[in-house]
Amino acid sequence: IGYPEIRFMMRLTGSLILIGSVSLFSLAADEVGTVKQPKANHKKHLDIIKVFNTSRNLWLYRRTESDEFEVVDGNWKIGFLERCIFFKKINISTSNYYFWHRTEWNGSRLSSLWMGTFVENGEKQPLSMLVSDLEEEDPTPFMNMTLRYTEIGNHSCSVFSVTRLEPECQEDCEMYVRNHNGSIEPTEGCRQSFETICKNRTSYLIYDKSCRNKKKKIKQKDP
Repeated sequence: IGYPEIRFMMRLTGSLILIGSVSLFSLAADEVGTVKQPKANHKKHLDIIKVFNTSRNLWLYRRTESDEFEVVDGNWKIGFLERCIFFKKINISTSNYYFWHRTEWNGSRLSSLWMGTFVENGEKQPLSMLVSDLEEEDPTPFMNMTLRYTEIGNHSCSVFSVTRLEPECQEDCEMYVRNHNGSIEPTEGCRQSFETICKNRTSYLIYDKSCRNKKKKIKQKDP
């Protein structure tokens, strides 16, 4: 969990208290099983721009970071459940990706303006991007996303390695799914790739069918 998420929490509680310490506790999980090694996604098929260049919502379906957290400060403690996260494209170029990051914390829906800056890495097409929250007073990257797998052709499901740019943060895995033929479900290749890339890690289901019914009711901050 990073600073943008902490800011979301404080907006929900309506508090101006500065959090002196944040304790994170995993409260629920479903285990990732062992599967056969999927066929590798050759790097020539891995183009992060093509994954994000869609007018459809890009849903965070599953990840290795817990969906439940507790914020502790002094004598008070508040638990949070995060659900229904998706990216919504505003604009994209060969350099940057501007998008809404939309999420739900304890039933309250929130929206923030984020920007991804694509990182040159010696390949013909970028595989990574640095993410900044443009609603911060001094936006600086807080997260790096690297594409590890995508469905060839339609990019309906993709797997990323995600690293928070904070001390002692471990690398996490995230699976993103587009609406494909009326369904928001990962492909078998995507499932197997996630389980292989994120081997021996607990994962958490972030998306459920009720999320699609809530997307039009999301709150945005005043400009």
